Amino acid sequence: GSQSVVLEENVAFDTFGHCYMNEDGSEHSNSFIRNLGAHTKKATRLVSEQSGRIETDDTPGTFWMTNMQNSFEGNVMAGSEHIGFFIEGHNKIRGPSIYQDPDLIPMLTVPTLFKDNVMHGNAFFGFTTYPRGWRPSEMVIMENMQVYR
Repeated sequence: GSQSVVLEENVAFDTFGHCYMNEDGSEHSNSFIRNLGAHTKKATRLVSEQSGRIETDDTPGTFWMTNMQNSFEGNVMAGSEHIGFFIEGHNKIRGPSIYQDPDLIPMLTVPTLFKDNVMHGNAFFGFTTYPRGWRPSEMVIMENMQVYR
């Protein structure tokens, strides 16, 4: 997984599948600052067709996070065919980065900052979690979050 990466002032427009994401659940201390994701579309060919794994690029999240122990400030998610900000919680790190912290439970992680993020015009949800849920280990303040159609 990636640690201490700053992803700032990027534009993802008219894309297929998830845009800004961490996948294994080990990714932490990253900063997502003033990024725009607009018109995120469903993938026309899924990874699972080749790998046999169940993948979700046909239900894209402009932001798709498995570990919330990151900073999110001033990001905009607009017009996704499915979800603006999607948290997929897992009981353990999955994939090749399990060795980085085998005891970490990604579904319990807490963002270091979640401020001034906007989700609008997304077809299904502006902000949601995977059915297993996200259960942060302490109170989370999502400051000035705006979610609307």
